[in-house]
Parts: sequence; structure tokens; C-alpha cells
Amino acid sequence: MSKSTQSTRQILAEHSAAKVNVLTYYLGIYLSILGKVPAIRRVHLFDLMCGEGEYADGRQGSALAGPQQVLRYFTDYPNESLHVTYILNDAGMSDIDPSRRKIDRVEERVSQLVFPATPDGQPRITLHYRALPCDRVMQQAIDRVQRLSAFEEKALLFIDPWGYKDIRIADLRAALVGGQSEVLLFLPTEMMYRFANKAYHDDFSGGEALQQWLKEVFPEQLPRFANVHDFINQLRHRLQNRLEVPYSSRFTLETAGHNTYSLFFFTSNRRGLEKMLEAQWMQDPTAGSGHRLEQTFTLFKPGELENYPAKLVAYLAAAPSRTNEDLLEFGLAEGFLPKHTNEVLRKLQATGRLHVSASDGQNMRKGAFYLNNPDRMVRFSLTS
Repeated sequence: MSKSTQSTRQILAEHSAAKVNVLTYYLGIYLSILGKVPAIRRVHLFDLMCGEGEYADGRQGSALAGPQQVLRYFTDYPNESLHVTYILNDAGMSDIDPSRRKIDRVEERVSQLVFPATPDGQPRITLHYRALPCDRVMQQAIDRVQRLSAFEEKALLFIDPWGYKDIRIADLRAALVGGQSEVLLFLPTEMMYRFANKAYHDDFSGGEALQQWLKEVFPEQLPRFANVHDFINQLRHRLQNRLEVPYSSRFTLETAGHNTYSLFFFTSNRRGLEKMLEAQWMQDPTAGSGHRLEQTFTLFKPGELENYPAKLVAYLAAAPSRTNEDLLEFGLAEGFLPKHTNEVLRKLQATGRLHVSASDGQNMRKGAFYLNNPDRMVRFSLTS
């Protein structure tokens, strides 16, 4: 089949490939970290609308790329005892082979992967293939997440719907209760932004799901949005609040037709946020916030990337002093890694605008700010 006759559901578009790259990079880090925690015995991975697995153009979607990343982890760390339960679900018929279900194509390909056993011969992965509607598989995931052992189990849910009408904010919140789970959610934010005002204020055919979403996220009134990126940022912060989690990020993806999608991440774990930001910066080394076909552009709002130093200075100026813990939290919330915050601090220190002192009274090496060192408290203040 030529590319000209393939539909967007039969091939993995560039923006979707970028999304899968972020997921698999994070998954590799996620497993390697949890595998080193002796108390954690099991990780539950959910790909709730997993798609075709392998597409007509030969590219691999999350349903195949995810299990392959698990296999790489097992190969790289053969002596770790972490067990993975992987739930792959899709209720649809294949767009590539209409006579078959998507999940059957996924199972056929994933079953060809040879996963190693533990040193004592036990399987290291349990795979489940399901073809359930979104609401049913989501409820199953919630039920399982809410029964996780507080110290022995973790969960990661990847939710990539074709649209959003089947996704309920209450379900997302329930899936995050307890702090043992994380959610990656993919949404068509360009379309949501384009129809937000009409859907919020008027009833029209096809707008019911968007209206429900917006009314729950913005219950008082719909804010004004300067552009689609402003909409994405406000949506992210409001969702984080509604889902009752302390950390979130967003990664924006643009198609060849200039439609904008977003990959939102929600977690109760600060280290999880930092590692997700690492995955995003790996995909977008210029800005860490998005992917588009013209790689010379970034997807921060105009001036947002350049304004981070000014934002950090304003944050420092708003209090007599800030700790290394404060600055780490601030940078991550803004979408920047510790290395980016360190770079700004070094420039401030080099120009004599920053005073740095350690609470233990010991001397500090110039340029060392200990953002990722919880064992030492460092204080920062701007000089007058």
C-alpha cells in the first residue's frame, strides 16, 4: 500500500512517533529506578487504548514499543527481581486488516518477544490482552491501582484515546489516589482549544463531551486564552488541581497539518516528574516542551523559554532567601531540569548578583548548588 493511499489510522505519524519515544524513554528510566528499590516487587503497566502495535509503514506504536522496552530492561538488569504486569487493551477492529481485532494483531507481535526468566526460573512478566470498552478497562485499572501494596507495587497508566469523550476526570483522579500510580494522557488540544468557547457556552451536536470536560476543569468560568499553547498550559495546571496531584508536565506535538496535540503527565512523585522531563528534553533538546516537523522551532509560548531566567530571578527576589529544595521544585514546575536552573544560577553568581551559603557553615565550591542533594541545605539570595 502506498503512502498516498494509507489513512492516518494505518500509519504512525511523526507526532505519534515522538509521543511513543517519550513514553518508551521514560519507561526505561522508570523500570531501572524501581528495580533498584528492594521493597518494590511488582510494576503494573496499562496501555488502555493501545492501537495496532505495528503499523502499515512498519513503525511501532506503544503496544509493541512498550513491551520491547521492558525486554531491554530485563536484558540489561538480569539479576533484578522486579516483576512486570502489562495490560494491553483495545476494543477496536484493525484499520490495517479490517477482518481482525487490533488486540489480536498486538498479541501476535508481542508474543514473539522472548522474555527472560528470573534466576530461579520464574517469569518476569505477565501479559494480559483485552478488548474492552474504555469505561470498563478504566474501571478495572482503577480497581487494581487502588489495591496496590503501599510499599511493594507501582503503576503507570498510558491513556491514548481517539479523542477524549470516553475519558472522565473523576476516573483519572481515582487512578491517582494513593500516590502509587502515574498517568500519561494524550489529548487533541488544538481541537479542544478551537471549540472551547462555543462548547462551554452553547449546546451543539458533538460538543457534549468537550462541554463536560471544560465545565469540570473550569467550573467558575472559561478563561481567555491567548493561543493554543496558553490553553494547554492553563488546562495542565487546572487538571493537576482537579486530579489532586502535586506534579505535572506537558509535552506538545504538532502534526504536518499544524494540528496540536499534548501529552500530559501527572504524578505524586517529584523524581518521576524529573525523569519525565528528561524524556521530554531528549525528544526536544532545544526546549523540552514539544515536537514539530520543523525542528528549528520550539513549542514554548513565544518568549517562554527565554523568560525562564527572569522568572527564576523574580522567584528569588520574592523572598529573603530560597533553599536548594525550593529552586529544584520551582524549576521542575516550570518544565526545566536541575542543569538548566544551575546554568542560570552560575550566571547570576558570575555577575555578583547571587549570594550562596550552606546551612552547615562549611565552605562551598563555586558553581556547586546542590539542587539534587537532599542531605545538604543551601540558601540563595539576590544581592542588592
